[in-house]
Amino acid sequence: MATQRFNGLDFEGTLDGINLEPNRQDDWIKQGTFPESSKFRYGVTRWTPDNIWFGAPEISFAGKVTVRGSFDKRDWQIGILQSISKATWAWHYPNGRRKCYRLNTDYRRLKDNRDDESIFLRNPRELSTVCVGWHEAQVNAFDAPSVTFPFRHDSPEIAFEQLIRTEGAYHFHTFLAAVNRNAMTIITFAQCDWTATFDGGYDLQTNEWKPTNPEIMDYRISDEGVLYTDISRSTRLPFSLYLDTALTAMEFQTTAGWVTCCQKGLPISDKGYTPSSRWWGD
Repeated sequence: MATQRFNGLDFEGTLDGINLEPNRQDDWIKQGTFPESSKFRYGVTRWTPDNIWFGAPEISFAGKVTVRGSFDKRDWQIGILQSISKATWAWHYPNGRRKCYRLNTDYRRLKDNRDDESIFLRNPRELSTVCVGWHEAQVNAFDAPSVTFPFRHDSPEIAFEQLIRTEGAYHFHTFLAAVNRNAMTIITFAQCDWTATFDGGYDLQTNEWKPTNPEIMDYRISDEGVLYTDISRSTRLPFSLYLDTALTAMEFQTTAGWVTCCQKGLPISDKGYTPSSRWWGD
């Protein structure tokens, strides 16, 4: 359990449980061939043209924050902050051909959520009063990274080449935090650094994917508290307070370089990602 003191208040927080469960986002795919005991999922998408979807195990975070003292509890939000430091993935085809994608983290870590107004992975919680001078909030959040790619590579030189190998990894950094925007203060109580790896070989005829690491996920927890006060754009932080969502930084590699693309992998520009200046403190 990590503790911090701020403005006469005593904060305690702990990330009690981190669990890995089977990916639950697979109801729109036709199943692939994977061990019954595995937590990853993959299969052919149900729409046309056919694509193949790979889903890492679902990781869940359970945390609790307690605050003791007299204050306006409405000033604080309790939740999970998550950022991405690197994300690259590639689909390999015969004769050395491949399709490569990434989230562009050259500028900074990316805030990981789909809400371009919030900094939290999921909706934050408010503090509830237990008794006079004692307030607490419990947080439960989850994530399940996935990738989708076409079976075949279409190029001017050759009509189609079948997928033979996958490659890629997402690197995440997750924090249990108490956030006070009015005071420009964030307190973190625990950190989980985790990676989802999508390296593996694929057999199109049997629709069988064999991951290099059957566990897919690797994570490490540190139970340390850090107090960040008077936060500004120049403050060095291990998470992102810029409001661009991670998907806005998705890029596809072409012969001319990296260009931005949509979630389906189709280029939407002839240029790479340029971050906006929108920031949590504005």
